[in-house]
Amino acid sequence: MDDITRQLEAALTLALPASRPAEFSCLLDGRSAEAFWAGFLDAQRQGRCACAVDPDWPQAWKDAVWAEAASADIVNEKAFRLLLPTGGSTGRPRLCLHDLGTLSVAAQGYAQRFANENLYHSVSCLPPYHVGGMMPALRAVACGGRIAYLDYRDPDSFPQVTFPLRESALSLVPTQLRRILATAGGARRLRSFGLILVGGAACPADLLRKARAEEIPLAPCYGSTETAAMITVLSPAAFLAGKASSGTALPHVRLAIESGSGRLLVDAESNLRAYVPARRNFSRHPFRTQDLAKLDPDGGLRILGRHDRVIISGGKKIQPEAVEEAALRSGLCADVLCRAREDADWGQAVVLVVVPRDPPSFGKEVLLRALRDHLPSAALPKSIDVVAEIPRSAAGKPQLPDCLSRSPREDDFSS
Repeated sequence: MDDITRQLEAALTLALPASRPAEFSCLLDGRSAEAFWAGFLDAQRQGRCACAVDPDWPQAWKDAVWAEAASADIVNEKAFRLLLPTGGSTGRPRLCLHDLGTLSVAAQGYAQRFANENLYHSVSCLPPYHVGGMMPALRAVACGGRIAYLDYRDPDSFPQVTFPLRESALSLVPTQLRRILATAGGARRLRSFGLILVGGAACPADLLRKARAEEIPLAPCYGSTETAAMITVLSPAAFLAGKASSGTALPHVRLAIESGSGRLLVDAESNLRAYVPARRNFSRHPFRTQDLAKLDPDGGLRILGRHDRVIISGGKKIQPEAVEEAALRSGLCADVLCRAREDADWGQAVVLVVVPRDPPSFGKEVLLRALRDHLPSAALPKSIDVVAEIPRSAAGKPQLPDCLSRSPREDDFSS
């Protein structure tokens, strides 16, 4: 434990605040990487439970996470445990239980895959309270390098990193990649890295084409909070040659497709230990994902869609049910339906179809203001469609009219 703590401290290119003792370390202040890692290291030293929390969440969600964590038996164990929220940025959070064992296996799997690529360092444009922003630090430790956190909105700051970018892997989500490529000199900045890992959501085809045209060393990958982030990755050479997949499994991972359902099964020691609160029928070996997938003859993973209704916008998972619940709670809607619309910038955008309770006095902006009190920004609808009725089957399932499958209108809400 002490060795890993020292290695992390050495890898972080951050001015950490003074540590503070805590009976229970809950990483509520995730607005800065410094605050996150200070709390993380405190929890390690003390052998305590830590919980990562998205600062964009409403306070009620943070309170719910705290209550779930505090009620779990693991809080009283004299060992470091890490609770990572999953189920995305909306709904009642469910927590994934990880520890240094699961996280180290994931980091070592990455190090083994790129052992001969001279990729020692990590650079993340993702915040560390997100598993995709936390794991680059542990990968840097496994590779004997360092980690830096940068703002993707300022790619000109990339060369200020104190270690060679050519020996570094940059972690992005598709939205960040698109924004960087749209800036003057953005493609040149990206080409200075040895590797560009992009995950969190599927990359739109046009974005992949642009990255290839700009000869970006892109490495599309796949993973989840449950698997301690990345478990498959496509090599830049294969990407630039036109290969279309999320790559093959890292050395510590075994993949299979569940017969009948088509769900992806992941067998790896990096899988979460458990859910908090406990989930019935949970299996760690293998872990049964919600993703529908297929495997190419060479082992390349192709994600076909989601078994559930999760919307992924800008790399954040959004539960439509939580958006619908918030809209109904406002008292302004008699019926609601949340759906996804394909979006070039965000991958998917949230669209809310509503039946107003009082049509003459209904206002979209009034509803949007009410939703802001209960939802993080990623879950707020980019557009609101007002209809007289949402057709439903005998079982109560919505049957969306074809007229609502459309492109954005001028009254759509901006991001």
